[in-house]
Amino acid sequence: MSLVEQNNELEVNNQTDAPELVEAGQLQQAESDSENEGFELVFNGDTDAPEVNQNAVQAAKRIARKREMQMQETIDKLSKGEISDELKVNAELPAKPDMQNYLSEEALEKYDYDTNRALAQFTSDQNQWLIDVQAAQSSASANQSKKVNDYINQSSQIKGYLTQHYDHAEKYGIDDIDEVEDRIQGKLPQGWYETIVSSFPDKSAAIFKHLDMNPQKLQGLIDNPMFAMRDVTRLADALTFKSKATLSKAPQADEPLSQGNSGSDKAAIMEQMKKAADKGDVKEYRRLKSLL
Repeated sequence: MSLVEQNNELEVNNQTDAPELVEAGQLQQAESDSENEGFELVFNGDTDAPEVNQNAVQAAKRIARKREMQMQETIDKLSKGEISDELKVNAELPAKPDMQNYLSEEALEKYDYDTNRALAQFTSDQNQWLIDVQAAQSSASANQSKKVNDYINQSSQIKGYLTQHYDHAEKYGIDDIDEVEDRIQGKLPQGWYETIVSSFPDKSAAIFKHLDMNPQKLQGLIDNPMFAMRDVTRLADALTFKSKATLSKAPQADEPLSQGNSGSDKAAIMEQMKKAADKGDVKEYRRLKSLL
């Protein structure tokens, strides 16, 4: 499995319309006007949500990018041939012929008590066993290479998403993201962390921060796994970042006003977005979101 473009305000928007985003030009102007103010992390409706005062430079110094580094270490080890037990493929070897099964009193009866015939059959079966062993080992080696390569490719892709994930955490001053993730990952079912980061790399840090500050919402996702992706998609859409500097909503000089979508078109798109969210179809949700 882009929900929204890079934004500058993080808030939970309870309105039915899509949240208003800050234009890139406005963000750049705000950053230059308020260099040391950084970005404010706001969760509307959460009265106990703390304010994040650190700016992006300060946050960047503290974020360890723990999981990104761990992923890179894994990729490096695999590239050097250091394969973990969970990725090892063991050959399924056939049973080795046992001479006693050919020369015992009971076994010789099958060969009319002819020892030479029994030994000849044993030699033939042993040669076939050696061929089968070589084939099994060759197949295991091929499967091992494919499994490792697939894992490296998947890990490299996830690492790319993790890079975006931490870049946004740094940019918006979520400087305790490593501690947040330590707490969150201990509660999330296996695979959920990677799915959220891969699906919403520009919002995942904000999602984890919000869930960490609102444990009841996190528990709600865990208790209803069938609807978890739908609910996370809606949460990602509702979270936006905003610079602490006051941003003008007026268009810049000599810049034409955007016509946007008509009310009826917007309503139709929003309805389709709701259906996509209900199905957990992130790709379709993002495509429709881009039309607003």
